[in-house]
Amino acid sequence: MADVAAEECGDLIDTVVGISINGVLFANEVASQLGCEVAIHRNVDGEAGQGSLSNKYGQVAGKRVAIVDDVLSTGVTMSKTIDALREAGAEVALCLVLVNKTVRNEIDEVPLRGIIRAAVV
Repeated sequence: MADVAAEECGDLIDTVVGISINGVLFANEVASQLGCEVAIHRNVDGEAGQGSLSNKYGQVAGKRVAIVDDVLSTGVTMSKTIDALREAGAEVALCLVLVNKTVRNEIDEVPLRGIIRAAVV
């Protein structure tokens, strides 16, 4: 996953944001390989953009971030995370998932890359 992020953004990523819970492990490894910070975001039900960044790992204001999760099914969680990060002052440069179950290549005008694309046949 880190190699895809590097191909897409070079060394322009300041922070990798993992969507809790399943995206955190991937985000931590990607951040480690890219040599950048890691943040954790947890979505909550409600309005788009509602959720919380970890108090310890959540300073994203003014930073260029990549969001990492395990699976993208509908895109709702990713979209809410993008909204929350933008509201927190981050520039979202890339969304990266292990499995993309859609035909989408971007979400909310942010490039979306999946290591595996699972398509219905």
